[in-house]
Amino acid sequence: MQENWEKFYLEIDGVENELELLCSEHDQFLIRMHDQVYTAKLIPTSDREIWQLSINGKRHKLFINPQSKHIFIQSEGWNFECKIQDEKSKKLLDFVKQSSKMEEVHYVAPMPGLLMKFLKQEGEKINLGEPLAILSAMKMENELRSNVTGTIKKIHIPEQTSVEKGALLVTLMSE
Repeated sequence: MQENWEKFYLEIDGVENELELLCSEHDQFLIRMHDQVYTAKLIPTSDREIWQLSINGKRHKLFINPQSKHIFIQSEGWNFECKIQDEKSKKLLDFVKQSSKMEEVHYVAPMPGLLMKFLKQEGEKINLGEPLAILSAMKMENELRSNVTGTIKKIHIPEQTSVEKGALLVTLMSE
């Protein structure tokens, strides 16, 4: 029987990776990325927007924002924003990106919590991976990092405000 691997593009914190998926069972699949093959399984939780992703037996929490179609991965205290698209969607998006040099990027809260403070102000430049804000959640202060290099266009939430998961925090103009 011939294996039918499907090609996808996974962008994690602004870095694009090519990967291939092969569904092996109802809730299990194989991921091939950087010449490595990983066994993965999606595990639902009571919240439709939160899933557990097990990769080679190690669990990661996924927050799925249905409005923006972004996925946030929480693993070992780190938060990663991800976008995944199939090959046809990627080609279309690449074409659209080439037609405009700058793009608005909406940064949303990866989890509910208290937005403690912004580390950058409107009009300031920010680099990929640079700290953007501090979000207190589950009695921990989480440093939210920029997923693009660009400029802070608009801050949508005042500091010391409680936010829900998926709340729009900042609009950035990417370079």
